[in-house]
Parts: sequence; C-alpha cells; structure tokens
Amino acid sequence: MSDSAGGCIEPRTAVTEAEVEALARGICFKTGPPRRLGVEVEWLVHELRDPRLPVSPERLEAAYAALRTVSLRSALTIEPGGQLELSSPPAASLMECVRTVSADLDAVRAVLREDGLVLTGLGHDPWLTPAGFCGSRVTTPWRPVWTAPARPAGP
Repeated sequence: MSDSAGGCIEPRTAVTEAEVEALARGICFKTGPPRRLGVEVEWLVHELRDPRLPVSPERLEAAYAALRTVSLRSALTIEPGGQLELSSPPAASLMECVRTVSADLDAVRAVLREDGLVLTGLGHDPWLTPAGFCGSRVTTPWRPVWTAPARPAGP
C-alpha cells in the first residue's frame, strides 16, 4: 500500500494477491470467520396505479411517517436518493435472515398499499429523476422532490 502524501511508504501502483489477502484477513477476520450475517435491501417507492407518475414529497413523508409506526425487526431508513432501505438485524443463518426481512417487507408493503404506493426493486428509477441529482446518490442530501422527465409537447 502507499501513502505518498505522508511519505511513509514508497508509492506503488499495484499490490500482490498475497498482500490483498493479508489485508482482508486482518480487517475482516480478526477473530475468525463471521458467525452472523445480515442484509440491506433498498426499494424505490412508486404510485401503485402508474409507477411513471411522480409521488409528491408530502405523500412520501406521510407514507414514511406511517411506516415508522410499524413494528419491524429491521432498521428502516431513507437513502439519500429517496429509496426506502431495510437493514436486517444480525442473523444466525441465511434462512433466519430471509424470514426476518421477508416478514418486514410484507408489513411495509401492506402499509404502502393502503396509501396507493408500491415498492419497486430496480437499481435506478427508469421514469423519474431526483431533483438536484449530482451524480452520486451517496453525496446528494436526501430531498423527496421528484421531477417527471421531459415529455414531448403534444398537438
């Protein structure tokens, strides 16, 4: 590894497989292999009747407020791009993790369905562009403001 700014080690552009393995072992497996696991799942929130329509910020805020009253085992957060995220608690097995997150997703979907909203599992929103998007959802402060894509003017 290099720290050319600090001058501690001579700069290098590549590391060996053995160096990467040693680094991963030292960081990830300090006390042996992991015994518990968890997942984070992110979902876009869309209109149930037509996912191409923007969901107003007020509706999203109301839906998220309603979700905060639901008893979930997973942590519920809103991502910088407006996605809803569930972070499971640590589980002793993969099946325990899947059961927990599945039950939480069922509860979340039921609340959203009452408000005419639905979760969509896509990597990006194909219909709506977040206002103020700067190229990185991680660095963009979350603002539940969505704008519809430009549509050609009709006759």
